[in-house]
Amino acid sequence: AFTGTLDSIGAIPTDDHMKTVLQYMADPKLAKLMINGEYEVAGIGPAGAAYLFTKDRTIDTVAELAGKKMAVLDFDKTQAIMAESVGMAPVTASITNFGSMFNNGSVDIIGAPAVAYDALELYKGLGENGAIVNFALIQLTVQVIIRHDRFPAGYGQKSREFVWSQYDRFMEYINSSTKNIKPTYWLELPEKDKIGYMEMFRQSRIKLRNDGYYDGKMLSFLSKVRCQKDAALAECTAKDRE
Repeated sequence: AFTGTLDSIGAIPTDDHMKTVLQYMADPKLAKLMINGEYEVAGIGPAGAAYLFTKDRTIDTVAELAGKKMAVLDFDKTQAIMAESVGMAPVTASITNFGSMFNNGSVDIIGAPAVAYDALELYKGLGENGAIVNFALIQLTVQVIIRHDRFPAGYGQKSREFVWSQYDRFMEYINSSTKNIKPTYWLELPEKDKIGYMEMFRQSRIKLRNDGYYDGKMLSFLSKVRCQKDAALAECTAKDRE
């Protein structure tokens, strides 16, 4: 689905990108793309970036992820595919138990937003040697879904505009959660490594699009946003651009 591809890996690198994307999502010009059969997306809010939480802060390259156990959510097949693509062993989890699996050592790595740090007590799993890689894997969203035939004509658009108007309130909550994280847990990646990872993510998105998991229209739109922000990106002139 169109809006379901907002959480494609590496496609929305920063909060600034996310703000631009969500502003477009509330534009009446995209209203038709918000309807899928009897359902309509009546609002999209930011839920923050998902980061890699690892028990071992010495892991700083993709090669070192090989063989590590990563919790992957049972409803998102793309997570398992991504984990396997870098040599990790995916362990199926649910939204209710992935945090405890990390905390009790059943898995070595999880992907989670900042709000989960306190809510799921992930500092227990991080311990003294863990880290949170300060590099957004995906940007999570909250999406309001309605059956459009049960609401007056035009309701969906008004609702999308209202949810967009609350963007700053969403971000206040996300930012306060991020500030609660112990600063020493953050692990910074060298800029040159980030460039390599972004290309790896891009190739993964193209494969997942070709395999039917990601929506091509959304990927193309997100690529335009990234190149609008930074026209010097290698992907902007790539022959296989999304």
